[in-house]
Amino acid sequence: MANNPQLVAIYMRDCPADAPGIEGQRKTIRKWAAQRGMEIYSEYLDSGFSGSDKERPGFQQMLRDAEAGCFQTILVKNMDRFSRDLKETPNLMEGLDRHDVTLVAVNEDLDTSDNGQGRLVLALLAAIDEWERERISRRSKLIRRCK
Repeated sequence: MANNPQLVAIYMRDCPADAPGIEGQRKTIRKWAAQRGMEIYSEYLDSGFSGSDKERPGFQQMLRDAEAGCFQTILVKNMDRFSRDLKETPNLMEGLDRHDVTLVAVNEDLDTSDNGQGRLVLALLAAIDEWERERISRRSKLIRRCK
């Protein structure tokens, strides 16, 4: 009996200030998945969207496909690509859990399939990511006022 490879979704998000952007994310995630024998179901992309915007079109399509059972795992380069909203992240994860979909942030060694440690790290990273988003927002507002 042959082993079926795990089906995964790749999610990528960038904003104008990001470097190395989408291609860097794609390369890192694809390499990581290939090393583990995973099969890529689809890539979902949102360019120019904030991680706090839960209405990102690629993100919403990915969530619909997760609900439909199209893949078992979502791969992101870093957790902040998935979400920068501390309040929304647990809701998103609860929705994924209902459909037996896990989240892996490949650069941060975060895997929610281990439930205990992965969930703790997820909560910490979500808090840090929201703090960073607020810091960037304050700095941007200050720069606009000073021009």
